Amino acid sequence: MTAKTDSGQRIEKALELILAAHSLSRSAFARKEDRLPRAHFEVLAVLRDAGPSRVGVLAHMCRLSQPGATRVIHRPESDGLVIRCAHPHDSRVSTISITEHGVERLDARRRDLRDSLGPMLGPLTDEEWTHLAAAARILTRAKSAEEGGPDDPFV
Repeated sequence: MTAKTDSGQRIEKALELILAAHSLSRSAFARKEDRLPRAHFEVLAVLRDAGPSRVGVLAHMCRLSQPGATRVIHRPESDGLVIRCAHPHDSRVSTISITEHGVERLDARRRDLRDSLGPMLGPLTDEEWTHLAAAARILTRAKSAEEGGPDDPFV
């Protein structure tokens, strides 16, 4: 086996882990009713982690078009979860910030997600929990290295 093949297989295993985690997350989100769509929670998480952002930057971070980001921001803004303010250095531009209510809502959703995951992950063995914790640390470290700083992952 060549180094390139070995590297490709490793990346494939990492992708398998990430896709499985994403699927598990989707299932857990589906178990709890919330009128705010998952995309809105992603915007809240990005704003919490990255701080105030212009709509274009937020769109890029959430992989949305700028008009799509504007539409996604509308509902959390009307619910008081985010606030639009004038940019401190350019009055023609506005920035979006998460409000305290938005942080509380995001934290509550995270608790709901944790509660939903309990029955799904409860049957894991101690050894599996150890492996899962190690995988989480590794992926968080990889993401932090890519972004250049520490990160508190939101699922």
